[in-house]
Amino acid sequence: MIEDQLVRALLKALLKSLRTYGLLLFLLLFLPLLGAGSSSAGPGPAAQLAQPLAEWNGQYFDKKQGGVFATLALTGFSRTVTTNIIVYIEDILQRKSYQISLKPNNSGPLGGALTVWLAPSGKYLLKKIIMVDGAGIKRSWSDASGKTTLIIRRQCLSNLGEWRLQPAGKDGLKVDFKTIPNPYKEDSPKSQSSIVAVFDGFSGLLQEAFGGKKVLQGSATGFGNARELRQTITFTRQISMFFKLDLLRQNRFAKSVADVLTTYDANMRKCYTDRLDFNDDLRGEVRFTFLLAKASGTMIKVKSTGGTIADPKLSECLFMELSHMQFSVAENLVGELIYTYDVK
Repeated sequence: MIEDQLVRALLKALLKSLRTYGLLLFLLLFLPLLGAGSSSAGPGPAAQLAQPLAEWNGQYFDKKQGGVFATLALTGFSRTVTTNIIVYIEDILQRKSYQISLKPNNSGPLGGALTVWLAPSGKYLLKKIIMVDGAGIKRSWSDASGKTTLIIRRQCLSNLGEWRLQPAGKDGLKVDFKTIPNPYKEDSPKSQSSIVAVFDGFSGLLQEAFGGKKVLQGSATGFGNARELRQTITFTRQISMFFKLDLLRQNRFAKSVADVLTTYDANMRKCYTDRLDFNDDLRGEVRFTFLLAKASGTMIKVKSTGGTIADPKLSECLFMELSHMQFSVAENLVGELIYTYDVK
């Protein structure tokens, strides 16, 4: 009798536990799914991958395409900045994010090479600016108001003026946007230009006319005539790149070094995409060893140790980028770095 009562008590306790924890398990497993299914907003802009914009080389734009550029002035940094400044913009209507990689010396024809970036025409939000300063500190600026907008007109260039960057606090970045006259110039007559005009990218005001209506009319017919036979070929390439870092016995510093390497991803990827124009089947590994010096914050002894990609120009480009990087390390570090590339 006592044994039967004990068994019944145990069964009662077990059923009670199943009811309690079974309900808890249901809540943990299924409520997130129910919540996700009831949402109609979709993934936000932060979840989207920013598409890198390509450089413009003076060619005619597509029908709904324009160019954008900004000049830079960096002040207040303890060491010379060599890394590119990464800018994130978002098309307001299409909800697409794009990435621009500005060079520190992007100061126009009088002070350096002025880089112009191809972009779909439209109205954009200027979302974020990220850089690694000369001391190896990752700094960022973001628009808290969400009101910093820019305009890219089709067949035109948008001048975003001069951006004055300086450090703010521990890892912040202060950016002042200054309107400047158009620094873009062409050697040939304006009647032969491939752009309509240059506009102020923030206000939308005309700064300087170039090809004008002739360019707009040409874009409607693909800059051809009835006597020409043209064919357009469009292709896409899916490119993957990742790196493996080994600091041997000092791998406790690997995360901070890898964070800086990641900031330079756009530079290292461009080294590869430039070489694809000469060899579209280029894939494999490129290996380096290095000594990262505490005193200078740079890789003072970078050595190419081969790999499965036999392309000296690619190795040379990666070598130069690695040599210019700035890190903040507590001691000298010796390590190996392997970049792996693939294209489909």
